[in-house]
Amino acid sequence: MSYLHKNNTRHTPVDLSDIPFLGAVYESRGKETCHNADVVMLIPKGRRCLLWFTTLGVQNVCYMIECMHVNGNKHTLIKHSNAIIIQTSFALELSYGNGTILRGTSFRHKGDNLCAIEDVYYYKGEKTQTMPLTRRLSILQQMFSTEINQFKYCKTQTVLATCIMLEGTVRPETLIDTAESLPYQVKFVQYRYGKRGETPVVNVELDAIKSYAVSRNKNIYVQRPNRSNRHLESIEELVFTVRPDLQDDVYHLYTYGEGNKEVFHGYAGIQSYEASVMMNKLFRKIKENDNLDALEESDDDEDFENVDEYKYVKMNTAYRMVCKYMPRINKWLPQKLAHRTQHVATLEQTNGLGKT
Repeated sequence: MSYLHKNNTRHTPVDLSDIPFLGAVYESRGKETCHNADVVMLIPKGRRCLLWFTTLGVQNVCYMIECMHVNGNKHTLIKHSNAIIIQTSFALELSYGNGTILRGTSFRHKGDNLCAIEDVYYYKGEKTQTMPLTRRLSILQQMFSTEINQFKYCKTQTVLATCIMLEGTVRPETLIDTAESLPYQVKFVQYRYGKRGETPVVNVELDAIKSYAVSRNKNIYVQRPNRSNRHLESIEELVFTVRPDLQDDVYHLYTYGEGNKEVFHGYAGIQSYEASVMMNKLFRKIKENDNLDALEESDDDEDFENVDEYKYVKMNTAYRMVCKYMPRINKWLPQKLAHRTQHVATLEQTNGLGKT
């Protein structure tokens, strides 16, 4: 399902002459908060880059291409950029045809190599750069739920995750709360507009938004030391309603939105064998979970003849579960069933963390 590229020559010069054509991309710099965006992303402090999933001989590889220059004809700039092969875990299909090209920011946190993804320019050989913003975000959601593995297998691996995304109408105060709750530094707040012909992307430095918030209300964020740590502790665990997906180790998380209506929040981060077994026992009919000897047992005739793909998944089952936030991959990991006195979190309480 997934593939971890291992290559000891990651700093070998890379030939980018075959990279598919990318049109010009234009991003502007804003001086303060923007309004009425379609989505807001938090861009970490790091090196802006492109990731190209493609083939090298018979191998499926992922190139990380330096791309600090934002505006202008990317295709010309890319061919003169530095690139390395990175170790990461992904589905082989991402290398089909012209491959898959993602836009992101690479950075290090506590010794880990990370890359936060903000856009997709090619997907399995098809150019997506000119597709509507909503379609591109949907493709990213699909990729990170089924085609990119965020489990870390080795020390040198680069773990990929989407940027933290918030609603386009988010208040500056909520935006700052979310940014400061993260364990890594946020450089830009990126406002994305799907229907703007010009400047569809506006990057504003987080410090500029803080200044704007303070000028609007002088009582905000003044004399509040260590605020980030206290806030992070307060949102370390929340309760979500969890429902299964047909695909193994994919679970949907729900919160309550406006009007106390249940809304989809994102996908759970199943990062270990133990977590997978725990969730399987709750949502799937898998006899191997309880009896390792069953691995060597053959299916009986009834199982063999039943080709219903839903037969092993309790699709109508839902549980309230305590989930722990994992900043490294921006996902919530189910820990245990919630007590009857614990309530499902509201959308506002999540601060947008782990939202897909």
